Amino acid sequence: MAREEGKALSTTMSILWMLLSNKHVSLRFSRTLPLINRALTAYGGRMNSLAENPHCMGSTSLMRHGLLKEKYWRIGVFMASVTSLPVLYNTASEEQLIQAICAKASVSTSAKLLDNLNDMIHTYPQAVHSLSAYESALTRGMYDPDGTSDITRAECSAHEIASWVYAIMLNRCGTPPCTRDIGLLVSGQIASLQHKRGDYPSIETYLSRVCERSIGNMWIDVDLHFSSQDGSPSLKKGNDYIFKSYLLYDDIQDIREDIRTNSVNSAIILGMEQGLLSEEDIVSEKTEAIVNNLEKAGIFWDILSLGDLVFLEGLEAISQCDTSIDKQGLVASLGMIRMFNMRRTLRREKSAIALGAFLADQKKLTQVKESAPDYIQDLVKHVA
Repeated sequence: MAREEGKALSTTMSILWMLLSNKHVSLRFSRTLPLINRALTAYGGRMNSLAENPHCMGSTSLMRHGLLKEKYWRIGVFMASVTSLPVLYNTASEEQLIQAICAKASVSTSAKLLDNLNDMIHTYPQAVHSLSAYESALTRGMYDPDGTSDITRAECSAHEIASWVYAIMLNRCGTPPCTRDIGLLVSGQIASLQHKRGDYPSIETYLSRVCERSIGNMWIDVDLHFSSQDGSPSLKKGNDYIFKSYLLYDDIQDIREDIRTNSVNSAIILGMEQGLLSEEDIVSEKTEAIVNNLEKAGIFWDILSLGDLVFLEGLEAISQCDTSIDKQGLVASLGMIRMFNMRRTLRREKSAIALGAFLADQKKLTQVKESAPDYIQDLVKHVA
C-alpha cells in the first residue's frame, strides 16, 4: 500500500472511530476532531523546530535515516487526545488540553526514537549512557549534547523532545513530571536491554521489570497534573495495567522485527522457557522458522490471552475509580488503542477467532479467564 493510501485509510478509520464514540460525553465529534487537528498543527511545529537546534537531527533527517516515521508522532497526538479528553474534558481549557496532548506525544515520540536507536545502533553501554541523559531531560529539562556525529545528533533529538515534557508541565502546571515514574520508565528500558549482554529475562522478570518501560504512568501523570487533582489510585493502577498489556500485544505484532534487531520479546522468552528455542537459535536468518515454531506451539495465542487478562485487570481497576472523569469514554479510547496494537495480528491471522479477539469487549475478555491456560492466568500476578 502506498504511503499516501495508507495515510488516507488511517485518517478514514480515525474519523469513523470518532463518529462511533460520539455517544460519550467527553468524545463528542464536534469537539474531538477540531482538537486533534489543532494538536497536530501545534505538535508538527514542535517537530519541525528540531532542525533549528544545532545539536539535533531534524525530523526529516530522522525519517531519512529510518529512525522515526511521521506516523509515530501523528498517532501519538491522536491517542493522547482521545485519552486526555475523558479525564480533562470538564476541567481543562482547550489550550490546556493542547499542551497536555503535546506533553504526552513528546513522551511517546522520544521513547520510540530512543527505542529505535537502542535496538538498531547502540551497544548496551551506549544505550545506558543515552538513557541517563534521557532521564535528565525528563526530570530536569536538561541534557548534555555530546558530539556531532549523526548518531549523537539523533540522540539529542530524543533528549530534546523529552525536555519538552518537563518544560510544558513546569510552565503550564507549575509542577515537573513525577520523578518516580520517570525512574520506573528508564529502569524498564534498561531491563529490556539486559539480554544483549547474554542475560535473557524470565517471563516473570519481563512482566515485573521490563514492562515498566511502558509510558502509561507518564501519560496519566500529565493528565492528572493538568486536572489539578491527585486522582484515584485505582485510575492510575488501571491505566498502568492497560499500557503494560499493550506491550504484550506489540510483541506478537513485532515478532519479526524484534528477532531482526535482537529486541526483548515475551513470545521469544516463553518459547525458550518451553524448550522450543535456545539463545543460539535467535538469529535473523531463522526468523520465519522461529515464527512458525512459536505459532504452531500456540505461543502467540498464550501471549494474546495474557495481554487480555492484564488489560481486563486494568478495566476492572478503572471501573472502581471515584474521580469525576468520563470512565466509559476513557475505556472506549483505551480499547481503541488495544485494537490498534492488534491490527497486524488480525491481518496475519484472517480468521473468525482472530476477529473475535480483535473486537472483544469487556464481557468477552472476562471469558478469557475461563479459557486461558492456568499458567498464563498465574502470570498476571507478576505484573507490578
